[in-house]
Order: sequence, then C-alpha cells, then structure tokens
Amino acid sequence: MQPSRATSARAAEQEDSPVQMSVLEGDAALAPQPMAAALAEPDIEADAGISRPGKLGKRRISIQDQSDRLPFRKLLLVFMAMALALLLSFLDSTSVSTALPAIANDFSAAKSISWVGNSFLIANTAFQVLYGRISDIFGRKWVLMGALMIFALGNLLSGFSQNMAMMIVFRAVAGAGAGGINSLAMIIFSDLVSLRERGKYQGLLGAAVAIGGGIGPVIGGAFSEEATWRWVFWFTVPLTAISVVQIFFFLPLKHVVGSFRGKLAKVDWFGTFLILAATIFILVAISGGGSSYAWDSALVIALLVLGGVIFIAFLIVEWKVAPLPIMPLRLFKNLSVCVIFIQTFLVGIVYYGNLYYLPVYFQIVRGKTAIESGVLLLPLVITQTVASTVSGLVVSKTGRYNPSIWTGFVIWTIGLGLQTTFDRNTSIAKIVGYLILEGSGIGQTFQTTLVAAQANGHKQDRAVITGTRNFFRSIGGSFGLAICGSIFNNLLMEHLEASPVLSNSEASAIDSSSLSLPTGLTAAERNAALDAYNSALKPCWYMFLGVGAASAVLSFFVKDNLKDQIEEAQPERKKKSKQDDEEKPKEKEDIGMESDANTKLDESAVGSLSSTPTLEDARNHQVDPLDVTVSEDSAEDHLRKKDGTTT
Repeated sequence: MQPSRATSARAAEQEDSPVQMSVLEGDAALAPQPMAAALAEPDIEADAGISRPGKLGKRRISIQDQSDRLPFRKLLLVFMAMALALLLSFLDSTSVSTALPAIANDFSAAKSISWVGNSFLIANTAFQVLYGRISDIFGRKWVLMGALMIFALGNLLSGFSQNMAMMIVFRAVAGAGAGGINSLAMIIFSDLVSLRERGKYQGLLGAAVAIGGGIGPVIGGAFSEEATWRWVFWFTVPLTAISVVQIFFFLPLKHVVGSFRGKLAKVDWFGTFLILAATIFILVAISGGGSSYAWDSALVIALLVLGGVIFIAFLIVEWKVAPLPIMPLRLFKNLSVCVIFIQTFLVGIVYYGNLYYLPVYFQIVRGKTAIESGVLLLPLVITQTVASTVSGLVVSKTGRYNPSIWTGFVIWTIGLGLQTTFDRNTSIAKIVGYLILEGSGIGQTFQTTLVAAQANGHKQDRAVITGTRNFFRSIGGSFGLAICGSIFNNLLMEHLEASPVLSNSEASAIDSSSLSLPTGLTAAERNAALDAYNSALKPCWYMFLGVGAASAVLSFFVKDNLKDQIEEAQPERKKKSKQDDEEKPKEKEDIGMESDANTKLDESAVGSLSSTPTLEDARNHQVDPLDVTVSEDSAEDHLRKKDGTTT
C-alpha cells in the first residue's frame, strides 16, 4: 500500500511510520517515500545521498524521518535531560550580565566589556540556524551531544581567561554550543511527541528557558560578590556533563542511514559559510556601532555593506544552488510561518533587551546590589514559567493556539506600557506587579508560537523551521541590544553634559564607568548622574512598547489550523489501521488456498494422504510449521515415495 503524496500540512502529521523524505527546493512537492523504496533507489547513499535530478534541475536529497514514540517513563527522562540543557544555555546567557562589572574591573576594560555578552550572542545566533539541517543529516543525538561539549569547553576556558581578548573568544565558543542546544532540544521533543501533545511539552521546555534566563542574574551576582566571577562560568561545566550523560543513556539513537562521506556531501557548505560570514559581519557592526566605533566610521560601514552583500549571495545560493538548503526559502511563502519569523525577531529585541537593561535600572538607578537585582527579576521569571506551562496544557487540551498567542501578546504589551513609567521613585510593589504582568504575557507566547510555526509547515521542515525561528529570535536580541546600547550610550553622555551640576571631566568619568557610578561624588552630583541614567533608559522602554505592540498586531495574521490537522490526521490513521486489519485475514485465506492447491497436487501424484498441510509444505515455506498435523511417519513415507527411495 503506497502512502499518498504529502502536498498539505495534513500529511505532515502522519508521524507513526518511519519514512525517507525527498526534499526538492522550489515549488515541487515534498514527498515522503516508504523507507524500503527510498533505500532501494540505486546509489542514494553510496553517491552522497543524491538521487535523480529534480524538476527544477536541482539534485534531490533524501533525509530520514527521525520521529519516535516513547513510553511516558522514558519520555520523562528525556524531558529532564532536554530541560536541564536548555536551562543551562539560557542561564549562561544571562548570568554574565550581573558579573560584568567585576570582570571589567579585573581586566580594566570598561569600554570593551559589552563584547563579553555580544560575542556569545553573535556566535549563538550565527550557528543556531545550522544545527537544524545538520541534525537532519547526522542525527539529533550526536549533534546535540557535540553542541553540549562545545558549550562546556567554552565555559571552562572562559573561567581561565587572563585578558579581555581571551574572554571574548571563549565566550564565542560557548555561544556556538549554546545555539545548538537551544534549537536541538526543541527539535528533538517535536520528534518525540505528536503535534497535539507538542504544546504541552514545548510549554514545559519554555518554563525551563524562563527559569534559566531568570535565575542567571541572581547566580552571576552571587558568585561575583561572594566568591569570584570565574565561577559564573565554571559551575555550569559539571552540570553540562550530567546533561551529556543523561542524553547518552536516555535518548534513543535514531540511526540515520548512509556513510559518513555521503552525509558530508549532503551538507550545504557554501550556504553555511555565507550565513556565518553575513551574520558575524552585520552583528559585529551593529554591536560595535555607537560604542566601540562611530556609526559613520569606515569599519562599521564596510562591515554592514559586506555583510549585506554576502547575505544576498546566501539567499541566491539557497534559492538556486543548494540541493538541501539550511534555510529553505519556501518557508517564507507560507504567510503564517513568515509572520511568526518576523514576530519572533521582534520578541527577541524586547526579551534580551529587558534581561540586560532591567539589571542596569535596578543596580544603578535604584541602587540595588547584583543579588537584589536578580531577585527583582524573579516575578517576571516565575510568572513566565507558570504561564508557559499552563498555555502549553491549554493548547494540547483545546487543539487551538491562537487564543493563547493573542491573549499573551496583548497582556505583554500592556505590561511593557506600564514599564515606561519606571523612574527613580517607582515603588517596588509596582515594579513587581508590572513584571508579573509581562511574565504572564510573554510566557503564553514564547513556545506556543513554535507549535504554530510547525503546525503551518511541512513535517519535513520541522527541524529547519525550529532552527530558523530560533535564529530570528537571537538575531532580534542582537539588534535589540545594539539599538538599546546606542540609544543608552548616546543619551547618557548627552544628559550628563547638559547637567549644570556636573563638570565635563566628571561627566566623562561617569560615562566611562558605564555600569557603576564612580566614588567621590557629592549628593548633588550623584542625583544628577542617576537622573541622567534614568532619562537614558526611558527611550529603551518606549522602544520595547512599540515593538511589543507590533508583535501583538502580527499575531492576528497567524492561521490556527492545529485542531483541523489533528482531526484530519485521525481518520487517516483509523483508515490505515482498518486496512491493516482487513489485510491480515486475507493473507491467511491466501495461504490456506495455496496449501489446499499444493495438497491436491501431492494427492494426484502419490495417492491420498490427507487434505492437511505436510512437512514438505513447511519446508518450502508454503505454510507455517505449526499448521502441520500429519504424523511424522506418514510424512517421511510421503517424502521417500516422492524421491523414489525405499525403506
């Protein structure tokens, strides 16, 4: 029985049988093929996994479906491993924020300290889009374990850094590993659970993301104040090793067929090089513009132009050249998927911006310690965790994700609007209340939008949809931090110089300290500096409000088809099950008819024995040996007579 051609999202949910999926870029349909048929094609794996040319002149590449279903107990063990990996990745990205002042003091590098965070985020963003397709080719398990090892190595070396250059390089290594963790943990769980159950488990993974991102600043501040900032990086290493061990023993290995050389030939090397180069050039330019370098400097302009040209070349390669693109452009033909990518980019701007600049507000404008700053972020984290979990359960129960997405973005936008009222005298109760509102909003959207993207795309594109979506979130975060940094740095100096209380030298000293006020200031000078910091942060809050509102508007353009897919997929499965049940008695009937025919032939040749099957029938695989009921002696006599032998 041949499976039907998958031309709609309904076929994407037929996940219970392994298939070998042929991917042809362009308008050609994505057709799942039976595993046996795919393996029977000549030289698919021997010739680098490349089969016949497609309709558009491109080579057609076979990728293997890695879906699996596990008993609940095993699924729970895998979930714990994935949740720990995600928690560590996001914790590592935010814990450094409260450790930056201590690092800057040790290395005497206040002006370049922002590159500790920027290098991690740039590498995270650049590599994140690659892991989805790489895991399609080499298998999820080994690629995830490799990403975790890279992450651990980067953090270990970061703790041993002796200067700012070493710190920036090693943080980039950790970021490259973290990018793989973020994408693969979500991809793997999408492989292990059905589309209906996906909301529940992705919501729980979203809770791990929220907890990691939220407790990071607390842990970073605690190590910086009570021990040394180096432990901010070192303490993640043994925990990452535990995650690797969990994954090795608990995550089933879905073997991807083919030789290593054949798999290497499937990789879109040209596209990989181009997207890495384009991302790095563009993000280095926007991260350094306005702080390390002037926006109109030759270096920044050259990096932006070069990055833009390389990115255009990348799009052409993915469109016309790559047989198995790392970012298939057909994804952007789907309105809902395209909207979610744009929306995720906007969410990244606000999400990462808040995680980095709320601690600046708490520690400088409000005078809190690093630990207190982290504690003030907990209302945002806890409510985001609860909302992510609850919304996932609701999506799985109702089969609808748009109500959660709409509600979440509206509540989040209201919270961001209230955040614009933050000043030097805002009560702690109001701050906590507003952050609870924001957390309950963003928690309903963080992972629900991933379920929406996967539901609107093809099953074959599940990994690249997840990787591309996370890529847009990270690159949004990079843009957000760069824009906020430019606004904050420029306005801070402007307000300091405009203050009648501060001299030019004092304004320069305060601006150079950036993350802490210099000692020796009078009360009036200190108040003027704090007012300048508060005024410099205000435009960032207003930008967050505008971006959040735009995200809320975009959410109404996402098609909600999860329930329809589930309902349409169920009859397909029932029909297949019914057909299988009907075929089983038919096969037995055919075997019985064949046995009767063979028996009649034997009777005409050697006289009547019995109408029951013989051992010869069993020997010739015509019947099951258990169906032979004649005595051993009569069967042996029959065989001797047939062979012309005598006793």
